[in-house]
Amino acid sequence: MVDPKLDVVGWELTKTLRLFRKSNPSLLEWLNSKHVYFLNTCLVEKLKLMQDSVISQVPYINHHLNLAKRNFNELKKKKEWRGKVYLYILRSILSAKWLQIHRQIPPVDFTELLSILENALVKREVKDLLWKKQSGEQYLTEKNMILNDFIEQEIELLASYAKFASQKLDDPTKELNELFQVTLKEVWE
Repeated sequence: MVDPKLDVVGWELTKTLRLFRKSNPSLLEWLNSKHVYFLNTCLVEKLKLMQDSVISQVPYINHHLNLAKRNFNELKKKKEWRGKVYLYILRSILSAKWLQIHRQIPPVDFTELLSILENALVKREVKDLLWKKQSGEQYLTEKNMILNDFIEQEIELLASYAKFASQKLDDPTKELNELFQVTLKEVWE
């Protein structure tokens, strides 16, 4: 890390375009973050304009679904339940649901993701976990059956949705190649 207060991320251009083409969630969330400290090319804006025609829901949802499953299975093996891990699982589920509902990359801000939660009881439990995390405490929590039932149900629903979701997209190779060349010219001139 360059600075302990900043979370700085970057990729080489070719890798960035390959990740973009594969609907890589980390890249897409970074690309759509509200927090941009420095930007010196128009690459980001061009990628944002292209994302609706290039991004496929299925790999994005499957990525978050696999994260949620893996973390939830690990959490169930433990005697002590960490609230932070619950939040990781819930963030993955809510991100996948956001894309399913809104057909756009979800916000990075967890509180914005909460707007899609319809179950008031689940929402209250999630807000309680979030409040505990934001208070700065390392905390353990009881096994929460409200959240566990919600997580299991949503994993099943998202898996079913991803299995049948359409991912037919036009081949973006030509546009991505042009973007690669334009970006190189912009940087080197």
